[in-house]
Amino acid sequence: MKYLPTIILTVLISVLLTGCGLSKEDIGQAVKISMQETLSSDSNFKEYNLKVNDVSVFQKGDKSYKGLVSIEYKGTSHNVSVEILVDGGDVMWEAEPGAFMFLMQEELKQLQNLFQ
Repeated sequence: MKYLPTIILTVLISVLLTGCGLSKEDIGQAVKISMQETLSSDSNFKEYNLKVNDVSVFQKGDKSYKGLVSIEYKGTSHNVSVEILVDGGDVMWEAEPGAFMFLMQEELKQLQNLFQ
């Protein structure tokens, strides 16, 4: 039951977008909503209070896109690359390996400051 809101949101986005061709703006908005939900609920990310500010979408192929996502962490914006696949009204995204390395770098800085 804890995933029910996410499932409902995903189905709603799919239903709303299925009837018409998806523009890059529609795809970007779907990725933004989905990514924010993931970052806010996933145990690996929720403690960081990340905010998805913007998603730019670039078409690569018929159903494949590249996305550049602006994510805010502690007042600083970081760019994260994602691969996007669109199948009908379904929009799926996947962050590239190392995309969230800025979180580890920030934690290392904080540790260094503790020992100085």
